Amino acid sequence: YHLLELQPADIVAHCRKRRRVDNVSPATQAQDVGYLGEVLRMARTYWKIRYKADPVADAREILRMAHNGQPPLIGRPIQRDRRPTADELGALRNYWNRNDRRQLIPMADIMDFAVATAWRLGEICRVLWADLDEKDRTIVIHDRKDPRNKYGNDQVVPLLGDAWTILKRQPETDERVFPYNERSVSTAFARVCKKLSIENLKFHDLRHEGTSRLFEQGYQIPEVSLCT
Repeated sequence: YHLLELQPADIVAHCRKRRRVDNVSPATQAQDVGYLGEVLRMARTYWKIRYKADPVADAREILRMAHNGQPPLIGRPIQRDRRPTADELGALRNYWNRNDRRQLIPMADIMDFAVATAWRLGEICRVLWADLDEKDRTIVIHDRKDPRNKYGNDQVVPLLGDAWTILKRQPETDERVFPYNERSVSTAFARVCKKLSIENLKFHDLRHEGTSRLFEQGYQIPEVSLCT
């Protein structure tokens, strides 16, 4: 659409189609609409494109409403409390170990590393060998996600428990320790969960599991926050 022709109804129709076709969550829709709003603000303030109304702001009022028994099209993310069971982790590990020769990605190691570190998948897939401190068993995570500090948030993180062992057995074939696309890892995880009939388990739930384990092992809030 040409910006001057874009209407709130067009944005609402887009979000309805996204729900129907792609089954995206209200939180994802809210993020998408937010990105569009940022583009329109840039158009007005920086590119000096003058449009009379803000179609995103007007559409948000409709998108926040429930309609015909359906939940709102945009909303806050639902807090998950799903933790994998030992049997589920064991089944996933056994599957990948049996099929290891056919796997381009060491999924069993990445899964266990995610639990051991409570890191985000994006952090796992971009950590560098050059940032590893062998003596202190620490590694630097660059530009770590933080609501108060979006960029340049580099953090030295300890490698606790099995994390060090898993990291050290990775081949140094790339500057990254785990040189894989995070979407590919996430897709492979979801595919095998479906194959093994493991329901409602996402890769990000491994981070929750790892965080919970740190508290259960007796670490205090400052120590856990340093890892997570």
